[in-house]
Amino acid sequence: MRCYMSLVSPKRLVLTALAGRAPAGACLGAGSRAGNANDSSSRSGPLGHRTSACRPMERSECAVRFCWTGRPDSQGREPQPSRRAIMLRWMDSARRSAPRAGLDGTVPGDRAEPADQRREASAPSVSSCCSTEDAVVGSSRPGSSRRRLLVAAGALGATALTSCANAAESPAVSPKPSSIPRRGAHLVLLGTHGGPQTSRDRAGVSSALVVDGAVYLIDVGRKAVSQYVEAGLAWADLQSVFVTHMHADHVTELFQVFLLGGFQPPKQGDSLAGPIPVYGPGAAGGLPSPFGGGHSQTTHQDDPTPGLSKFFDYANAAFAYSTNVFMRDSGTRNLRDLADVHEIKLPVKASFEQTAPSMRPFTVMEDDRVRVTAVLVPHGPVFPAFAYRFDTDYGSVTFSGDTTYHSNLTSLAHRSDVLVHEAINVQGWAGSPAVADHLLKSHVEVQHVGAVAQRADVERLVLSHIGDMAREPLSASKWKRWAQRGYGGKVLVGSDMDVISLR
Repeated sequence: MRCYMSLVSPKRLVLTALAGRAPAGACLGAGSRAGNANDSSSRSGPLGHRTSACRPMERSECAVRFCWTGRPDSQGREPQPSRRAIMLRWMDSARRSAPRAGLDGTVPGDRAEPADQRREASAPSVSSCCSTEDAVVGSSRPGSSRRRLLVAAGALGATALTSCANAAESPAVSPKPSSIPRRGAHLVLLGTHGGPQTSRDRAGVSSALVVDGAVYLIDVGRKAVSQYVEAGLAWADLQSVFVTHMHADHVTELFQVFLLGGFQPPKQGDSLAGPIPVYGPGAAGGLPSPFGGGHSQTTHQDDPTPGLSKFFDYANAAFAYSTNVFMRDSGTRNLRDLADVHEIKLPVKASFEQTAPSMRPFTVMEDDRVRVTAVLVPHGPVFPAFAYRFDTDYGSVTFSGDTTYHSNLTSLAHRSDVLVHEAINVQGWAGSPAVADHLLKSHVEVQHVGAVAQRADVERLVLSHIGDMAREPLSASKWKRWAQRGYGGKVLVGSDMDVISLR
């Protein structure tokens, strides 16, 4: 098998396709085996481009890698593909992937990458805006024609131009393979958007920590259930769920984990194996005064501050008719029984009036794979709000939850391998005084988050629960420069479906 790789700008991609010839990319060469597409030898590739002419990929270029195989002749030599065969497969591979390319330069539908194949997030990627999934070329397809090339080019042109222009704003992120390794510890960012507002660029905040195949879910925001499946994670592997606090953007699809992930009996397909422990806040016990004084409406006055247990009771009641019918005509399980709720007991005196007193980390849960500790963190008037730390045999990951600056988090995250921290940007934004007050009392500005990571002495800072009040979509390169201030470790501005493997 021989593999070929081409780096081209979106404009050149379309123009060369219209001309009915393979694009003269920055690097188009033949490797002796699959996976050796970027051979640096001085011999010419099949289209006459010398492979020694390879250069670093520009941010506005696409990369497409494709393979061709043929039956060797009597002397063991592989026949060369025709120009038309190469061009058709090149166009097919690019067209399939370009429409799905995300703003981070990766394909959301692809899967997590094994540790031995993943590149550093700061390194250039061959997937700036197109998938690197190999396409195997056998021969020209029946009906191949110049017209077909024109149609393919037209379909690809607009998406390639749009996807590559957006990808130029984001750092290159390694492409995702077909599955997450069953061994080791791997952090999957299912969603990275901060706040209840919807976003077409990012799913709601949610992360999965996969340890030797077992899945631990941290927060369950908008689209988390679909992202869980898209990442190749199995409901049967879900071990427990952790909720940082009861804001809507962190629990939007919490009940849906059980409503949808536990719908069918395990014997009929992938489904929750049984009762799943869910850890999180109890009732707040009181509400803050309205901003600026005055009066505010109160919803559900009989129980205005429910904790995790009542959350499940009320959600189960809302779906009672559907669940009752399905249990009778389809033999499904009682969804409320699938959630084993644990409202976390606090080891210190705290309340909605004193939300985060200084404290030492305390153990929430421990099994044969992870030990989970937590602290209270200040998130404006919200109580309780937790940060969690997961210690494994492969390393440690700390999740800040939603928080402003506090020594509790620094103590919890000390010497973690990865700190997943929230961040906002308000520079260049002029909003209402109430929203501005909430943001600055409840979150950490991206320009100062690096100092938090430095004080905690963490190896790597990963930004999630991201909110840029001034620009949407945000500039990932600018955010990375901001987050790097005062911090000597590695920074990743997280994107949906990013995977970070612990070494």
